[in-house]
Amino acid sequence: SNYEIHQRGVQVLFAVTFTMSLSMFELIIFEILGVMDLSSRLFHWKLNLYFALVLLIVILPMYMSYIVLNSLRILKQQRLTALFCFLSWTVYFYFFWKLGDPFPIMNPKQGIFSIEQMISRVGVVGVTLMAILSGFGAVNC
Repeated sequence: SNYEIHQRGVQVLFAVTFTMSLSMFELIIFEILGVMDLSSRLFHWKLNLYFALVLLIVILPMYMSYIVLNSLRILKQQRLTALFCFLSWTVYFYFFWKLGDPFPIMNPKQGIFSIEQMISRVGVVGVTLMAILSGFGAVNC
């Protein structure tokens, strides 16, 4: 029963994600208490949100596809693994983007790759996955 993760990349990504989550929690506390200057809080909110979006949309899915492709041992060359990793990420990003099309989250004032667009799509995917998982848990328990 050794459940420790021995891959350094997984440990680093977990630490970065956990740190980013705690930083957002800290910013919420600072917002309620009014601890920092307003412009400084706004800068750190935007910085944290952009970093979270890059992490959730680009880095984590790409690293997950790399781990899966690397563990299959079908692709012997590192260059082919990287190529298929990028191809799988583009397929993921296409479906991630298309999943948000039926929902009215497009704002004509904002650009197509704005922070509002990305947060809305992450929110739609997150709420959908939580609904599926809770329904599955309710049926199987």
